[in-house]
Amino acid sequence: MCLLLQARFIRHRNDDKFLDWAKKAIQAASNATMRGIFITAYASEINNNELAEKYLHHLGTTSPNFIKDILNDGNIVFSEKQSNERLVNGLKIYITTLS
Repeated sequence: MCLLLQARFIRHRNDDKFLDWAKKAIQAASNATMRGIFITAYASEINNNELAEKYLHHLGTTSPNFIKDILNDGNIVFSEKQSNERLVNGLKIYITTLS
């Protein structure tokens, strides 16, 4: 349930509620790949590099190919193009800051 609400809020840009649900979702299943991807993209959008780094590092050790596939349009998370672009762009923005 938390993951669905988290996905809903990232699609509709309800940032205050997104962060609340993201925290709940991560506590419920801290190793879930999608939760980490959502929180990394969101943290990037709000310039919270510490939070983005924490989850990107975790994802890099648990799901490195999944992230690469999302960035290369191999894994489409949202069928709605605008929401999928928001997620991918959030990840790319943060990863670019690492270079």
